[in-house]
Amino acid sequence: MDERVIKWGILGTGGIASAFARDLNFAKNTEKAAVGSRTKKSAAKFAEEHGVSHAYGWL
Repeated sequence: MDERVIKWGILGTGGIASAFARDLNFAKNTEKAAVGSRTKKSAAKFAEEHGVSHAYGWL
């Protein structure tokens, strides 16, 4: 069977988003593809801490 990778985008950088990002480390065939936050700085910090490929912010 072809194993497809599910790419996840996470909206927000709070506690629940952090827990979700950590838990994705235990899931097979997943990739943390992007994180979006109100500020680019917060998104970039989250991305670095959780191994997310792209960070996006509005301000």
